[in-house]
Amino acid sequence: MPRLGILGTMVWDRIFARDGRSEPIEEWGGITYALAAATAARAPGWELAPLIKVGRDLEHRAFDFLRSLPGMRLDGVRVVSEPNNRVDLRYEDQHRRTEKLSGGVPGWSWAELQPLLEGLDALYINFQKPQGATKSELLDNGVIVRHRGDKLVGMVIFNASKR
Repeated sequence: MPRLGILGTMVWDRIFARDGRSEPIEEWGGITYALAAATAARAPGWELAPLIKVGRDLEHRAFDFLRSLPGMRLDGVRVVSEPNNRVDLRYEDQHRRTEKLSGGVPGWSWAELQPLLEGLDALYINFQKPQGATKSELLDNGVIVRHRGDKLVGMVIFNASKR
């Protein structure tokens, strides 16, 4: 069965004053948008393999969310002792907002990540919000890179387990 790995960070968002609401909205952000989109767009027979670290404080919420998405293989999800990443987003108006990050899920080491790449047919890496990417480019080595201006916001690596 073909597998798409999706590497990123699950962030718990508290959103203030979005759409003029007086009470904050709490929901998953970060890589969860790409996971939901990949679920909706996946071809029959494909498995999605999130490669994510989750803080122990939100472990149950994270697994509840991930299990709600069809086609997920969750053996690449790791629970860490550090608190999960969280963002307070405060909308000043429809064009301006502030973000305050807290938490501390550590990044991946190569020794942790490399075994999880075995058997992946492709790997999607999300660095920043992919919406609004201004340029996508297929490189000679078969990697797609996505930019917003001069910033790299994401990439897709085909035949990830063979690289």
